[in-house]
Amino acid sequence: MTEEPSETKESVEAEKKKEEKPKEIKKEKTKKPYNENWENIEPLVQTVGKWAWIIALLNGVFYLILNIVFLDIVDIIFSIITLIIAIVYVKPRFSSKCSDKNWDYLYNDVLVIGNIRIPWMLIMGILLEIFGFWWGGAAVLFVAIILLFFGPKSYNWSSKAK
Repeated sequence: MTEEPSETKESVEAEKKKEEKPKEIKKEKTKKPYNENWENIEPLVQTVGKWAWIIALLNGVFYLILNIVFLDIVDIIFSIITLIIAIVYVKPRFSSKCSDKNWDYLYNDVLVIGNIRIPWMLIMGILLEIFGFWWGGAAVLFVAIILLFFGPKSYNWSSKAK
């Protein structure tokens, strides 16, 4: 007679572990930002963007009063243009979007010329710099440059589909 080896507790447990199917762990696919440091600079960009319209507005009012006192007609016109841009563009289409962290809107608010996508925030920042006596658009340009080159995603300058 041959004796069969007796099964030990350890071998039974080992067999059970082999038979058990491993639990599937669902991993959420989190999209990494284009810039890994975006989380660190986002609050600064949001704050500067939120205040950009007030900076442009103060610039326009200050130089309007100053140029009325000195009767400089051309600079009065420049100050009025700065005020118009601050109220018509910067407040509703830029500062409110920065406040809401709606970066996709700012990325997609563009002027398309041929195959080139030029963001309006960049255009308006440059116009504010010109008409705002070289500091009126600093906040808008700061946010625009940070978003375009160091933002949460890569900016596509071409209108061609990839």
